[in-house]
Amino acid sequence: IAEEGITRLLVEGGAKLHNSFIEAELFDEVQILKSVKTLPDHGGWAALLDMNTLIPLEKRDLGEDSLEIYRVAN
Repeated sequence: IAEEGITRLLVEGGAKLHNSFIEAELFDEVQILKSVKTLPDHGGWAALLDMNTLIPLEKRDLGEDSLEIYRVAN
């Protein structure tokens, strides 16, 4: 897609899609939205991300929730 001039892609999906991008190392930034509300545990919905490979860039408070932005350490 870079040949078409697309330099940014938002991947919004479930754990299976996210893990595919993680395993293929096809990402350079991660944005994590954290909520004080909890969802029922259906198992397997979270992406398998190694936070030790990320550099924190920014944290924004969104009322009771927060947005954390990380860059991949190279």
